[in-house]
Amino acid sequence: MATLGKLNLGEVTSEDIDAFKELLKKQRYTGKSISRKINSIKAFFRFLIAEKLIDTNPAEIIAHPKFDQTPP
Repeated sequence: MATLGKLNLGEVTSEDIDAFKELLKKQRYTGKSISRKINSIKAFFRFLIAEKLIDTNPAEIIAHPKFDQTPP
């Protein structure tokens, strides 16, 4: 999300996160890698909410990409 140029975390929107997800797809990240990044973003915004640093969580409505799970 650094490429989006947002400086204030309160300004990040769900559209920004979706745009980041689309950028990762264009850069040919796997669905599993994108999902891990989305998990990290969701956890980060939950932390910001818990610490009362932001009022709304833009990541809560972001869906994870579907990916095939291969057996170990």
